[in-house]
Amino acid sequence: MKSSYVAYSVISLLLLLLSSCGSKQAALVGKGDANYLYTLNDRLHETIIHDGFPPPVASRISAYANLAAYEVVCLADTSYKSFSSVYNNFNMPNIKGLNEAWDINVGVLVAFNKVSGKLTFRPYIVQQYIDSALITLQTQLDREVVENSKKIGEQIGAAVLAYSATDQYKETRNMPGFSPSGKLGSWEPTPPKYIDAIEPHWGKMRPMLLTAANQFKCAERIPFDTLPGSPMYQAALEVYNMVKDTTPEYKAIAIFWDCNPQKTNIKGHLMITVRQLTPGGHWVNIASTACENKKLGLEESSFVMALVSSTIYDAFINCWHEKFLTDVIRPETYINRYIDPAWNPLLETPVFPEHPSGHSVVSGAASTVLEHFFGTNFTFTDSTEVTFGNGIRHYTSFKQAADEAAMSRLYGGIHFRLACDDGLFMGRNIGKHALSKIGTHRSLTTATSQK
Repeated sequence: MKSSYVAYSVISLLLLLLSSCGSKQAALVGKGDANYLYTLNDRLHETIIHDGFPPPVASRISAYANLAAYEVVCLADTSYKSFSSVYNNFNMPNIKGLNEAWDINVGVLVAFNKVSGKLTFRPYIVQQYIDSALITLQTQLDREVVENSKKIGEQIGAAVLAYSATDQYKETRNMPGFSPSGKLGSWEPTPPKYIDAIEPHWGKMRPMLLTAANQFKCAERIPFDTLPGSPMYQAALEVYNMVKDTTPEYKAIAIFWDCNPQKTNIKGHLMITVRQLTPGGHWVNIASTACENKKLGLEESSFVMALVSSTIYDAFINCWHEKFLTDVIRPETYINRYIDPAWNPLLETPVFPEHPSGHSVVSGAASTVLEHFFGTNFTFTDSTEVTFGNGIRHYTSFKQAADEAAMSRLYGGIHFRLACDDGLFMGRNIGKHALSKIGTHRSLTTATSQK
């Protein structure tokens, strides 16, 4: 009896130890904190602002960094599938260390940091937050778990960076600048800087989800004409009067959605550059706000943030391809030359061709994806611009916000109405395409409704 009792006790002890080890590993892997992801994106926005990246480049950085975070999630939760083979030419290698205990939060922090650190000029802004977060996590986790998690994050970050290295970005750095054609109705440099058009070859970049950079075409441009009463003249006159007779509400909308990353303020003989968030960054922040409002976990939030940021990146590629193909004159140039030489737009005219409106394309794309996740009636407060002194605005849907963002370009005097309408239409098609690519891969139409 005694020997049987001893044997039973030993077996019970072993089972208890095995159970404890198993539960510890499951807890380490399975409990993510979405706040880490939100703060990572906040710090990345801050970095992009300080670095002064133009909107297309900023969207690329955000897309790859959030992709890296999501790929960590896929390893921790098998109900989330990797974007490997879903995104164009993206294949994840086998990751070492998954058979040992590891922590999803550490993995996300390290993978996001590795990518954003390589693609920005001031990596220390994100790095400072990473260091602080890791100090906290290290007090909660075994040293071996932390080290293994770092190695997993490093591998995923390296894989995403290898993917980014083949997207034509480096090649476009060495391509010639854009030379204005000099034809009537074509783009030319605008006040106050009169600088060359930025990123003229962005339409040659490899998209993540689009089948081609020119997948969605623009409507026919308005035929150039200077005769009063012609469609072109009337389109310019609408912009002219919109600014001339603006209302406080229209002005507030234009300023709220300005999102000019390098806004110029002129004081006497001084030209001062004020840096702000880009249009893509504004919509990534809205996505983060929506996830927080619905109290989504790290897994769901990372999926939303990855897809939204990737769709925005693709939207810039398709938009830029069409901008430099249509090569349309800006309202400011047309109005000063044919209507009123003393007229100024409310906002500073961006330094690239007019059609379609980039902010409209991005807003249409991002809002379409977010509607899929959170529904057509989603009330939220957008406080993105508080940091820049522009207050808050309230919306009852993502569509309402996107429509307002598009019209802000007309209110600000920097786009014709057709560029705004066409941009929204193009963007919404891009968003629908992105959703179709991941529709069978994973659908989150139910994820947010379960909350």
